[in-house]
Amino acid sequence: MAKTAFDLPPGGERRIGTFKRGPATFIVFQITGHPAPKRWRVDCDDGNGPNEVCIFSNKPCESTRWRGAWNGDEWCTWIEAQARELIAGHAPTPR
Repeated sequence: MAKTAFDLPPGGERRIGTFKRGPATFIVFQITGHPAPKRWRVDCDDGNGPNEVCIFSNKPCESTRWRGAWNGDEWCTWIEAQARELIAGHAPTPR
């Protein structure tokens, strides 16, 4: 089935910013969906090109969806905290 304008997020995705840990750069995007809640995606580029890390929303009962090997990784809590700080307009805490 072909995608229509109603299937695609209005305006696409918006890059919020980046933060780093070691050689990895994390990129945060706001995914503008219809209808709300707002959703964000975090990608990681460790030199092999960006790959999706997780998707989360501002909906209280919706948990973060971690992708592949990131699911259960020891950096998960830190990544989500950094992304939420960036979204809130604060610079992420360096590490």
